[in-house]
Amino acid sequence: MDRQKFEQLVGIYDLIQVVRDNQELEDRAATKLSALAFPMRLTPETRVELIQALYDIDRSRFSFSAFGVSPLAEGMKAMGWDDKTEVDKWIVDDAADDKRNHIVWKPCVRRPKNPFG
Repeated sequence: MDRQKFEQLVGIYDLIQVVRDNQELEDRAATKLSALAFPMRLTPETRVELIQALYDIDRSRFSFSAFGVSPLAEGMKAMGWDDKTEVDKWIVDDAADDKRNHIVWKPCVRRPKNPFG
């Protein structure tokens, strides 16, 4: 494999790792914040943990929105990968799952867009 192609591939995998790391951070934080659904006494330690979790979710979402999925999709396209059909299917399946589970999103929630076009 030539050096340039290898560097492109490493860049794509680096972006995938950033997305995974952000997702793990957000999942851990959401788990901590879910405790707020129940009546509880907030100790100073708990309050600090919850504020940190809120910050982690905010940072995770900001990081993702700052670079989004476009660089990943563009890098994949440059390497000859185009997952448009598969991503379109995921979007349709996700919408069908929402409908089956009677999930109605508020207008402020945008439907996902396929980064492959």
